[in-house]
Amino acid sequence: MTDGRHPRYRETGPGGVRGIVMALLSSLADYLKARTELLRLEAREAGATVGHRIALVAGAVLLFFFAYVCLATGLVPLIAKALDKPWPVIALYGAGLHAGLGIGLLVAAKNLPAKSLFQDTIKEFEKDRQWLRDQQDKE
Repeated sequence: MTDGRHPRYRETGPGGVRGIVMALLSSLADYLKARTELLRLEAREAGATVGHRIALVAGAVLLFFFAYVCLATGLVPLIAKALDKPWPVIALYGAGLHAGLGIGLLVAAKNLPAKSLFQDTIKEFEKDRQWLRDQQDKE
């Protein structure tokens, strides 16, 4: 590449238009392949981050549902009778325990470190924009 031409450039006669077009298309294909690979890698990383949050929220929802089930079942009066306590007290203890666990999971999901998704892709696009601006400034 001593003459400043793209390595895939081939002259095909006066002006070498075909070579220029082929080099441009080849470069475009390489560019799209690299961007697709980067997007695929970041999508996998984003999926893991979002998946972890979804799992915590799903756990919280499950515990809230379990709190409702504990409140509505017939076990509350049975436990109240076995412990010689009024059934509303037992129901409130069970609901409070499971609601507290659910809130704990929601707080854990909220307090996960904020991770910007697709950082590498955004940086590469910014570099590409800057390179294009620099090329326009040269002309």
